[in-house]
Amino acid sequence: PYSSKQRRSSRYAFINFISSEAAKSFYKRWHNQVLPGSPSDAKPLSISEAKLQGMISNVKHHKDIGSDRKRHQPCTFEADGSPIDFSSFLQQYERNPHRYSTE
Repeated sequence: PYSSKQRRSSRYAFINFISSEAAKSFYKRWHNQVLPGSPSDAKPLSISEAKLQGMISNVKHHKDIGSDRKRHQPCTFEADGSPIDFSSFLQQYERNPHRYSTE
């Protein structure tokens, strides 16, 4: 994510998995691993659970903090890996938030 306080991209990422099994698999594969192609002194990945869980909860959060600048919006993808335009999804959500109710 972009840090407006530091005026740069943060050195972490959030990944919202489609299932707990997918998250566990990712954790097993990548926790404490160094990304391929990294310098020899690169720190290993430290993977942990985010406080905020679920795509709709994250969309609400980004709406509330004003992620209206295209370059500061999260990258979102369908289960098949195809990209979702966050601005369009946010507009769709704002028109009909009950369609995406998580309760």
